[in-house]
Amino acid sequence: MRKLITFIGIALLLATGPVFADETAEEHYATAEEHDANGDYEAAVTSHLLAAELGHVESQYVLGISYYRGEGVEIDLEQSAYWYEQAANQEHADAQNALGTMYEKGEGVPANQFTADYWFNKAAENSQSETE
Repeated sequence: MRKLITFIGIALLLATGPVFADETAEEHYATAEEHDANGDYEAAVTSHLLAAELGHVESQYVLGISYYRGEGVEIDLEQSAYWYEQAANQEHADAQNALGTMYEKGEGVPANQFTADYWFNKAAENSQSETE
């Protein structure tokens, strides 16, 4: 059932894509933050999805959190891992750490300590370079 809901949501996003074509990822992110500040988590997730699909790293990370905690969407650990990985691949240290934890615990992904350690190391490298 969750996969069907996710599929329908993605289909709606694709169908309405041209309507939002003039908006940038940063604008979608700003809209999402406004919704989030007002406690409208469902609308925030919709705007984060639009930004994330355009490559906005912070929206990708926030979607990982949203799907993990069930904020604005039903808890979906596979979707959480997917969005964390999208952000992690763009060198987002917090997303890398969160993804490492998911691999360590086997949440939404197969448990794999080797992969967990890989992401923990990447997070540590990126965290260190941020402080330099």
